[in-house]
Amino acid sequence: MRGTRHGTHIITAAYEAFLPVNRKIRDVCTAWQCRPDGTPNDHSDDVYDAGVRESLEDVHEAIQPVLRRLEQVLAGSDRYLPALEDALDRFDDRAPEWLASPLCDSYHTVWMRLHQELLLVLGISRAEDEAREEELVARSRG
Repeated sequence: MRGTRHGTHIITAAYEAFLPVNRKIRDVCTAWQCRPDGTPNDHSDDVYDAGVRESLEDVHEAIQPVLRRLEQVLAGSDRYLPALEDALDRFDDRAPEWLASPLCDSYHTVWMRLHQELLLVLGISRAEDEAREEELVARSRG
């Protein structure tokens, strides 16, 4: 971290901006795997899948400024945006595993690495992370 106190402040702010978007990517991955009624998504409904893809685009647009802020202060964080873009491109090339498969550097896999790095750098437990996410998501709703 460059300029430790200033860097920590920027990383904390980026983490807090990340959390509401994190909730959205979880929703996107769930929607890709399951229909709203809980049944598995067999991907036979092109309109539904296109809506999920549009939601993924919203997530991708929302995370870009967060990652650009991190790149200023967190060494190595410049790898996340290109990796997410690569996964998104592969997903768009009709390789659906590039959204959420743990067997490749899918969008979700890269996202989880980013999330874990933020937690480790800031010394935040998973329990504290969940509580903060709930608080920030609730605050953003109203």
